[in-house]
Amino acid sequence: MSGPAAPPVTELRAGRARARIAPTLGGRLTAAWLEGADGVTRPVLHPYPESVVDLLPWTKGGLYPLIPYSGRIRQAILLHEGRNLPLAAHPGGEPHTLHGISQQRAWELMHTTQDHATLRYRHQPDAHWPWHFEAGLNIMLQPQSLRIGVSLVNTDTHTMPGGIGLHPYVPYVNGDALQFEAGPPWPFDADCLAQPVPAAAGARRTVAVSPAQFDAGEVTLFHGQWAGEVNLRQGDGTHLRLIAGGSLDHLVIHRPAQAPYVCIEPVSHVADGFNLHARGVPGTGTRILAPGEALRGAIEITCAGND
Repeated sequence: MSGPAAPPVTELRAGRARARIAPTLGGRLTAAWLEGADGVTRPVLHPYPESVVDLLPWTKGGLYPLIPYSGRIRQAILLHEGRNLPLAAHPGGEPHTLHGISQQRAWELMHTTQDHATLRYRHQPDAHWPWHFEAGLNIMLQPQSLRIGVSLVNTDTHTMPGGIGLHPYVPYVNGDALQFEAGPPWPFDADCLAQPVPAAAGARRTVAVSPAQFDAGEVTLFHGQWAGEVNLRQGDGTHLRLIAGGSLDHLVIHRPAQAPYVCIEPVSHVADGFNLHARGVPGTGTRILAPGEALRGAIEITCAGND
Protein backbone atom coordinates (compact mmCIF):
# COMPACT_ATOMS: atom_id res chain seq x y z
CA MET A 1 0.00 0.00 0.00
CA SER A 2 1.40 3.39 -0.95
CA GLY A 3 1.67 6.21 1.58
CA PRO A 4 0.11 9.66 1.41
CA ALA A 5 0.69 11.56 -1.81
CA ALA A 6 3.41 14.18 -1.72
CA PRO A 7 1.95 17.68 -1.34
CA PRO A 8 2.07 20.12 -4.25
CA VAL A 9 5.06 22.44 -3.94
CA THR A 10 5.57 25.78 -5.69
CA GLU A 11 9.16 26.93 -6.19
CA LEU A 12 10.03 30.60 -6.58
CA ARG A 13 13.26 31.66 -8.30
CA ALA A 14 15.19 34.92 -8.55
CA GLY A 15 18.68 34.61 -9.96
CA ARG A 16 20.17 31.73 -8.01
CA ALA A 17 17.85 32.27 -5.05
CA ARG A 18 15.04 29.77 -4.49
CA ALA A 19 12.12 29.36 -2.09
CA ARG A 20 9.84 26.32 -1.86
CA ILE A 21 6.23 26.68 -0.69
CA ALA A 22 3.83 23.88 0.28
CA PRO A 23 0.39 25.55 0.71
CA THR A 24 -1.36 22.39 1.93
CA LEU A 25 1.25 21.93 4.68
CA GLY A 26 -0.05 24.86 6.69
CA GLY A 27 1.18 27.55 4.31
CA ARG A 28 4.77 26.51 4.95
CA LEU A 29 7.91 27.58 3.23
CA THR A 30 9.81 24.32 3.32
CA ALA A 31 13.22 25.67 2.26
CA ALA A 32 14.93 28.80 0.94
CA TRP A 33 18.33 29.76 -0.41
CA LEU A 34 19.68 33.29 -1.01
CA GLU A 35 22.72 34.70 -2.77
CA GLY A 36 25.22 36.41 -0.52
CA ALA A 37 27.00 39.58 -1.52
CA ASP A 38 30.02 37.35 -2.12
CA GLY A 39 28.09 35.44 -4.82
CA VAL A 40 27.69 32.25 -2.78
CA THR A 41 24.19 30.75 -2.46
CA ARG A 42 23.35 29.63 1.09
CA PRO A 43 20.32 28.12 2.88
CA VAL A 44 18.49 30.61 5.08
CA LEU A 45 15.89 28.11 6.38
CA HIS A 46 16.53 24.76 8.01
CA PRO A 47 14.58 22.50 5.61
CA TYR A 48 11.18 21.03 6.41
CA PRO A 49 10.84 17.45 5.05
CA GLU A 50 8.17 17.77 2.36
CA SER A 51 7.28 14.08 2.68
CA VAL A 52 5.93 14.70 6.21
CA VAL A 53 2.26 15.54 5.76
CA ASP A 54 1.11 14.97 9.36
CA LEU A 55 1.36 18.45 10.89
CA LEU A 56 0.50 17.57 14.50
CA PRO A 57 3.92 16.11 15.43
CA TRP A 58 5.40 19.55 14.74
CA THR A 59 8.31 18.61 12.51
CA LYS A 60 10.97 21.26 12.97
CA GLY A 61 11.92 23.18 9.86
CA GLY A 62 11.02 25.75 7.23
CA LEU A 63 8.82 28.73 8.09
CA TYR A 64 5.14 28.79 8.98
CA PRO A 65 2.52 31.38 10.00
CA LEU A 66 1.31 31.87 13.58
CA ILE A 67 -2.36 32.85 13.24
CA PRO A 68 -4.62 33.86 15.00
CA TYR A 69 -2.05 33.86 17.83
CA SER A 70 1.45 32.74 18.69
CA GLY A 71 2.65 30.68 21.63
CA ARG A 72 0.35 28.90 24.03
CA ILE A 73 -2.98 29.77 25.63
CA ARG A 74 -2.86 28.54 29.21
CA GLN A 75 -5.00 25.48 29.98
CA ALA A 76 -6.66 25.95 26.54
CA ILE A 77 -9.10 28.47 28.06
CA LEU A 78 -9.43 31.93 26.52
CA LEU A 79 -10.84 34.80 28.58
CA HIS A 80 -12.66 37.30 26.35
CA GLU A 81 -15.32 39.88 27.27
CA GLY A 82 -15.79 38.27 30.67
CA ARG A 83 -16.33 34.74 29.32
CA ASN A 84 -14.09 31.69 29.60
CA LEU A 85 -14.01 30.06 26.14
CA PRO A 86 -12.66 26.49 25.99
CA LEU A 87 -10.33 25.72 23.07
CA ALA A 88 -8.91 22.45 21.78
CA ALA A 89 -5.55 21.71 23.39
CA HIS A 90 -2.63 20.82 21.16
CA PRO A 91 -1.82 17.08 21.40
CA GLY A 92 1.88 17.82 21.72
CA GLY A 93 1.48 20.60 24.24
CA GLU A 94 -1.43 19.63 26.48
CA PRO A 95 -3.03 21.02 28.56
CA HIS A 96 -2.36 24.19 26.55
CA THR A 97 -2.96 25.24 22.96
CA LEU A 98 -0.03 25.96 20.65
CA HIS A 99 0.53 28.54 17.88
CA GLY A 100 -3.03 28.99 16.67
CA ILE A 101 -4.46 26.78 13.96
CA SER A 102 -3.46 28.13 10.53
CA GLN A 103 -0.19 26.18 10.36
CA GLN A 104 -2.19 22.93 10.66
CA ARG A 105 -4.61 23.69 7.82
CA ALA A 106 -4.36 23.70 4.05
CA TRP A 107 -3.95 27.12 2.45
CA GLU A 108 -4.97 28.17 -1.05
CA LEU A 109 -2.38 29.33 -3.55
CA MET A 110 -4.09 32.42 -4.94
CA HIS A 111 -1.45 33.79 -7.31
CA THR A 112 2.08 32.96 -8.37
CA THR A 113 4.77 34.25 -10.70
CA GLN A 114 8.40 33.25 -10.99
CA ASP A 115 9.38 35.19 -7.85
CA HIS A 116 6.10 35.97 -6.08
CA ALA A 117 3.25 34.03 -4.46
CA THR A 118 0.16 34.87 -2.42
CA LEU A 119 -1.69 32.41 -0.18
CA ARG A 120 -5.00 32.55 1.68
CA TYR A 121 -6.62 30.65 4.54
CA ARG A 122 -10.28 31.13 5.46
CA HIS A 123 -11.26 29.88 8.90
CA GLN A 124 -14.67 28.61 9.93
CA PRO A 125 -15.40 28.62 13.67
CA ASP A 126 -14.46 25.35 15.35
CA ALA A 127 -13.10 23.95 18.60
CA HIS A 128 -9.71 25.57 17.96
CA TRP A 129 -10.98 29.12 17.37
CA PRO A 130 -14.64 30.20 17.67
CA TRP A 131 -14.58 33.13 15.19
CA HIS A 132 -14.41 33.52 11.42
CA PHE A 133 -11.19 34.99 10.10
CA GLU A 134 -9.16 35.22 6.91
CA ALA A 135 -5.36 35.05 6.81
CA GLY A 136 -2.94 35.87 4.02
CA LEU A 137 0.70 35.37 3.11
CA ASN A 138 2.52 37.43 0.49
CA ILE A 139 5.93 35.97 -0.44
CA MET A 140 8.44 37.86 -2.58
CA LEU A 141 11.86 36.50 -3.51
CA GLN A 142 14.86 38.50 -4.71
CA PRO A 143 18.40 37.18 -5.20
CA GLN A 144 19.58 38.45 -1.80
CA SER A 145 16.32 38.73 0.13
CA LEU A 146 13.14 36.86 1.04
CA ARG A 147 10.14 38.94 2.14
CA ILE A 148 7.03 37.45 3.74
CA GLY A 149 3.98 39.58 4.50
CA VAL A 150 1.36 38.19 6.88
CA SER A 151 -2.18 39.39 7.56
CA LEU A 152 -5.20 38.54 9.69
CA VAL A 153 -8.70 39.94 9.12
CA ASN A 154 -11.60 39.44 11.52
CA THR A 155 -14.42 38.36 9.17
CA ASP A 156 -16.76 37.55 12.05
CA THR A 157 -19.66 39.66 13.32
CA HIS A 158 -18.15 39.88 16.83
CA THR A 159 -14.91 41.20 18.24
CA MET A 160 -12.07 38.77 18.80
CA PRO A 161 -8.51 38.91 20.11
CA GLY A 162 -6.04 38.50 17.28
CA GLY A 163 -2.36 37.98 16.78
CA ILE A 164 0.08 37.23 14.01
CA GLY A 165 3.61 35.92 13.76
CA LEU A 166 6.07 34.04 11.60
CA HIS A 167 8.15 31.09 12.75
CA PRO A 168 11.33 30.59 10.71
CA TYR A 169 13.87 27.88 11.57
CA VAL A 170 17.24 29.38 10.66
CA PRO A 171 20.20 27.01 10.18
CA TYR A 172 22.51 26.96 13.19
CA VAL A 173 26.24 26.83 12.58
CA ASN A 174 28.72 26.20 15.40
CA GLY A 175 29.96 29.55 16.64
CA ASP A 176 26.76 31.48 15.90
CA ALA A 177 26.21 34.79 17.69
CA LEU A 178 22.97 36.78 17.70
CA GLN A 179 22.12 40.39 18.55
CA PHE A 180 19.04 42.66 18.65
CA GLU A 181 17.60 45.65 20.51
CA ALA A 182 14.45 45.35 22.63
CA GLY A 183 12.84 46.23 25.93
CA PRO A 184 13.41 44.19 29.10
CA PRO A 185 12.64 40.46 28.84
CA TRP A 186 9.25 39.01 29.74
CA PRO A 187 9.42 36.40 32.53
CA PHE A 188 8.01 33.01 31.56
CA ASP A 189 7.41 29.63 33.19
CA ALA A 190 8.51 26.08 32.37
CA ASP A 191 5.72 25.77 29.77
CA CYS A 192 6.94 28.91 27.93
CA LEU A 193 3.92 30.92 29.03
CA ALA A 194 4.45 34.54 29.97
CA GLN A 195 4.08 35.15 33.69
CA PRO A 196 1.05 37.19 34.85
CA VAL A 197 3.19 40.25 35.61
CA PRO A 198 4.25 42.94 33.16
CA ALA A 199 7.77 42.99 31.86
CA ALA A 200 10.04 45.30 33.85
CA ALA A 201 9.92 48.90 32.70
CA GLY A 202 12.92 50.20 30.84
CA ALA A 203 14.30 51.52 27.61
CA ARG A 204 15.47 49.34 24.77
CA ARG A 205 18.86 47.78 25.21
CA THR A 206 21.14 45.56 23.17
CA VAL A 207 20.56 41.85 23.76
CA ALA A 208 23.28 39.46 22.65
CA VAL A 209 23.55 35.67 22.65
CA SER A 210 27.15 34.52 22.40
CA PRO A 211 28.48 31.25 20.97
CA ALA A 212 29.21 30.14 24.54
CA GLN A 213 25.57 30.72 25.55
CA PHE A 214 24.31 28.71 22.58
CA ASP A 215 26.76 25.93 23.40
CA ALA A 216 25.71 25.83 27.06
CA GLY A 217 22.19 24.54 26.38
CA GLU A 218 18.68 25.70 25.50
CA VAL A 219 18.22 29.41 24.74
CA THR A 220 14.72 30.93 25.05
CA LEU A 221 14.00 34.66 25.16
CA PHE A 222 10.73 36.68 25.12
CA HIS A 223 10.98 40.43 24.47
CA GLY A 224 8.57 43.27 23.78
CA GLN A 225 9.46 46.75 22.47
CA TRP A 226 11.59 45.06 19.83
CA ALA A 227 13.36 47.43 17.44
CA GLY A 228 12.55 45.12 14.52
CA GLU A 229 15.99 43.77 13.54
CA VAL A 230 17.99 40.65 14.42
CA ASN A 231 21.55 40.09 13.26
CA LEU A 232 22.89 36.54 13.21
CA ARG A 233 26.57 36.04 12.52
CA GLN A 234 27.13 32.38 11.86
CA GLY A 235 30.22 30.45 12.76
CA ASP A 236 31.26 30.19 9.10
CA GLY A 237 31.27 33.98 8.75
CA THR A 238 27.86 34.32 7.10
CA HIS A 239 25.81 37.36 8.18
CA LEU A 240 22.02 36.86 8.16
CA ARG A 241 19.69 39.73 8.97
CA LEU A 242 15.97 39.55 9.76
CA ILE A 243 14.00 42.80 9.71
CA ALA A 244 10.33 43.04 10.72
CA GLY A 245 7.65 45.71 10.46
CA GLY A 246 3.98 46.37 11.02
CA SER A 247 2.44 44.70 14.07
CA LEU A 248 5.40 42.36 14.62
CA ASP A 249 6.86 44.27 17.58
CA HIS A 250 7.56 41.34 19.92
CA LEU A 251 10.31 38.76 19.49
CA VAL A 252 10.85 35.16 20.58
CA ILE A 253 14.24 33.47 20.26
CA HIS A 254 14.34 29.72 20.82
CA ARG A 255 17.01 27.10 20.25
CA PRO A 256 16.80 23.69 21.95
CA ALA A 257 20.14 22.38 23.15
CA GLN A 258 22.22 21.00 20.28
CA ALA A 259 19.51 21.75 17.68
CA PRO A 260 20.65 22.35 14.06
CA TYR A 261 18.50 25.50 13.94
CA VAL A 262 17.60 28.61 15.90
CA CYS A 263 14.03 29.97 15.79
CA ILE A 264 13.81 33.74 15.32
CA GLU A 265 10.09 34.49 15.71
CA PRO A 266 8.68 37.99 15.12
CA VAL A 267 5.22 38.10 16.72
CA SER A 268 2.61 40.64 17.75
CA HIS A 269 2.15 39.59 21.39
CA VAL A 270 3.59 37.50 24.21
CA ALA A 271 2.53 33.90 24.85
CA ASP A 272 -0.86 33.79 26.64
CA GLY A 273 -0.99 37.53 26.07
CA PHE A 274 -4.75 37.51 25.39
CA ASN A 275 -5.52 36.14 28.86
CA LEU A 276 -3.00 38.43 30.54
CA HIS A 277 -4.52 41.43 28.74
CA ALA A 278 -8.04 40.40 29.82
CA ARG A 279 -6.78 40.38 33.42
CA GLY A 280 -5.35 43.87 33.09
CA VAL A 281 -1.65 43.13 32.52
CA PRO A 282 -0.22 45.92 30.32
CA GLY A 283 2.20 45.64 27.44
CA THR A 284 1.22 42.18 26.17
CA GLY A 285 0.76 43.30 22.56
CA THR A 286 -2.83 42.03 22.51
CA ARG A 287 -5.11 43.55 19.87
CA ILE A 288 -8.89 43.22 20.03
CA LEU A 289 -10.11 43.21 16.44
CA ALA A 290 -13.51 44.61 15.55
CA PRO A 291 -15.40 43.00 12.65
CA GLY A 292 -13.51 43.83 9.46
CA GLU A 293 -10.38 44.99 11.32
CA ALA A 294 -6.98 43.65 10.25
CA LEU A 295 -3.49 43.05 11.60
CA ARG A 296 -0.56 43.16 9.19
CA GLY A 297 3.18 42.67 9.38
CA ALA A 298 6.13 41.55 7.31
CA ILE A 299 9.65 40.23 7.64
CA GLU A 300 12.62 40.36 5.31
CA ILE A 301 15.52 37.91 5.53
CA THR A 302 18.76 38.91 3.85
CA CYS A 303 22.05 37.12 3.44
CA ALA A 304 25.16 39.30 3.28
CA GLY A 305 27.57 36.42 2.89
CA ASN A 306 31.00 36.69 4.49
CA ASP A 307 31.22 40.42 5.12
